[in-house]
Amino acid sequence: TFASHFSSSGTLLSSTYLGGQDSDDGRVIAGDGAGGVWVAGATSSTDFPVLNAYQNSPGGSEDAFVAHLSSSGTLLSSTYLGGGDDDYGFALAGDGAGGIWVTGWTYSYDFPVLNEYQTSHGGYDDAFVAHFSSSGTLLSSTYLGGGGYDDRGHALAGDGAGGVWVMGRTQSTDFPVLNAYQNNSGGRADTFASHF
Repeated sequence: TFASHFSSSGTLLSSTYLGGQDSDDGRVIAGDGAGGVWVAGATSSTDFPVLNAYQNSPGGSEDAFVAHLSSSGTLLSSTYLGGGDDDYGFALAGDGAGGIWVTGWTYSYDFPVLNEYQTSHGGYDDAFVAHFSSSGTLLSSTYLGGGGYDDRGHALAGDGAGGVWVMGRTQSTDFPVLNAYQNNSGGRADTFASHF
């Protein structure tokens, strides 16, 4: 993975590698409101650079990662986020206070959860939704999925009050619904929209 910062005139201000000895796949980037950025994706490296980390070591062969870089390109925090199976970070949204929401999907039955809505893995692959403070502290993390296949978080949008909307795809007929416009699955694969 790399992250590069350009000025409004196109001058390169900073540019850095971010990765270890194996495959590192940065999937998404989002501003932190102070000129810095958050980066997320997936890594197979056992030596991915971590700093002020919630999770210092990989949980499995491929973990999500979440990293925070300052406006000058300094690494502020970086962490693995995953369990014993494969985990992928796919989307980011700022929380309005310098922190970040991240979603993606996990195959892990031991994905790290904290202040969770859903404690247990629901099926083959579940979406996850995690929230980090501006300093990289994990504030909450939850599974979001049912007993079927292909529950995946694809996009996030802040709600303007510190919360977040999550959108993705599900093939589960028992996907968790609450205050729902549509309570039942419409077919083989449905879009979902959830608000935390």
